[in-house]
Amino acid sequence: SPAVITFYLGINKKLDKLPHHKIFLSKNMEKSYDSIFKYGKIPHDPPFYISSPSSTDESMAPKDCSNIFILVPVPTIDKKKYYSRKEISDIRNKIFKRLELSGSIIDERFIDFEEVWTPNDWAENFSLTNGSAFGESHNFFNIGPFRSKNYSKKIKHLFFTGSSTTPGTGVPMCLISGQMTAERIKKLFEK
Repeated sequence: SPAVITFYLGINKKLDKLPHHKIFLSKNMEKSYDSIFKYGKIPHDPPFYISSPSSTDESMAPKDCSNIFILVPVPTIDKKKYYSRKEISDIRNKIFKRLELSGSIIDERFIDFEEVWTPNDWAENFSLTNGSAFGESHNFFNIGPFRSKNYSKKIKHLFFTGSSTTPGTGVPMCLISGQMTAERIKKLFEK
């Protein structure tokens, strides 16, 4: 699966035109994903996902403020070792321009907080192979019964949970993975 660059923004203004979830696709998705997976390059017209939880739940940000999460798929570390400040700035500018064209303007003057995570951050902080934020890819031999188990066959009482184990990636699947692992451990101690 791809790596990601993520932007976390705290905005000191309520952004009414931004929905909770929105996906922006490239004009040519095949070309964008070829850039990422085949050539190890950042797409010229990157697709991205944006989430503004405070749009539907005001408790997610201080009063009259917004919080925003932006996820941009990019090449994994094995294909692109480093993301320069200029590259990150270019991606950010392209995203803000696309948001502006869609009517969802993020005015720089209202950004109180900004944090950016690159694939290197994901790899270092969460031990994600090559900074791949979604874990192992979902090809035929990596789904269902073929996916990595949530326990070690070699080391007794070693368990795993997360996106690269059963059942798969995404927050709901990771929560289920944790639940499955907890149940397996609980059974172990009930004996």
